[in-house]
Amino acid sequence: MKDGGAALNIATTHLLSQFDPELLPPREDTTMRVKGFDGVPKKCAGIITLPIRVGNKTLKTLFYITDGKPSFNLILGRPWIDDMEGIASTLHRCFKFCFEGNVYKVEVDE
Repeated sequence: MKDGGAALNIATTHLLSQFDPELLPPREDTTMRVKGFDGVPKKCAGIITLPIRVGNKTLKTLFYITDGKPSFNLILGRPWIDDMEGIASTLHRCFKFCFEGNVYKVEVDE
């Protein structure tokens, strides 16, 4: 899920549990608390840096890890959008970015 209103990139423990732990980079501890969609602050289970590839562009992206099994696995927030140097359009339900002289468009998949 791409969320242009999210101030952080979020990954869930449910998503990370589906990967071989030996293939994941180590988690780091954090005292950070994040507000969920319900507005209630929750303690993060840690932070992790994961490579995210879109088109031909790969970025190492910092994620705050949350517990539980919410309605999403991953939120790519403003920090990721800014690092991609992209433009998110809620109206057109897409994300565009330039890389090596090419324009890429990622559309919402329902």
